Amino acid sequence: HATAAFAVATVESSLHPHQAPLWYLGAALISYSRVRLHRHTVGDVLAGAALGAGTARLEMAQPRGLLLSPFITPDGSGMGLQMSRGL
Repeated sequence: HATAAFAVATVESSLHPHQAPLWYLGAALISYSRVRLHRHTVGDVLAGAALGAGTARLEMAQPRGLLLSPFITPDGSGMGLQMSRGL
């Protein structure tokens, strides 16, 4: 939740700078709710927020964006996220 909220807040804040406080407030409230409901620790939420904001900034820095693709190995022993620049 924090990752998605901060990714959206980062992109929208870049596109609409005058609304930045509202976007980040919303993302912070979503993140706070995850801790308050004992679904995540503060560290989980902070890491998610950093990941979301960082990925959004990286996305916006690329001329044609990024392509993010989750994957699972055929034998099911591994999984991950593949990232490549848009063509």
